[in-house]
Amino acid sequence: FQRAGGVVAILRALRKRLSHVPRSDLDHGVLMELCETLKATMNTHDGLEHVAATEGSIEVLALCLDFSC
Repeated sequence: FQRAGGVVAILRALRKRLSHVPRSDLDHGVLMELCETLKATMNTHDGLEHVAATEGSIEVLALCLDFSC
């Protein structure tokens, strides 16, 4: 998953959905699923290291923290 660019794809999709203003119900649902997927990835040692080493990941994580349902 990581070698195939899965983390980068999740981060790009998160950034794109987070930029939608106003956010639709679909945006909210997709954001929640993407956040859960990223969380599951970061629950492994290798996944956490890969996410932390990916350019722009910390900014996207911070934007996710600011995301309110």
